Amino acid sequence: MADVTPPDYTTPTGQVRLLCTDVTAPYAFSDEAIGVFLTLASGNIKRAGAMALDTIASDQVLLLHVVRTDDLSVDGAKEADALRKNAQALRDSADADLAADLDASFIVVYPEDDCYPEGVDIPLYGRLVGIARCR
Repeated sequence: MADVTPPDYTTPTGQVRLLCTDVTAPYAFSDEAIGVFLTLASGNIKRAGAMALDTIASDQVLLLHVVRTDDLSVDGAKEADALRKNAQALRDSADADLAADLDASFIVVYPEDDCYPEGVDIPLYGRLVGIARCR
């Protein structure tokens, strides 16, 4: 019998489930499948969620195509397109997070008064630089 416990949203697996709306049993993905998405996304939860959404979108296209009955009409391609847009939004958000992390992690420090420590190659940019000890 399938696991019917609700996802634990404090774990990466639960967070990926939330992003791809796989939150009610029976789940579309096993915990192992979510783990593979996380591995392929190098642990990035948003990218793993995007992969899961892309997988669901592919399933929609393969299974549904366009179905019309008396009172029901389903277009798998349109649903898949909406899912892929959500996946792209997650990827864009992950890119923005990465850019913010990179911006916060670099500090540019310029040497003062052309003073360089001993043993360091001194850059010469068309001018002479005196060799001095740093204070």
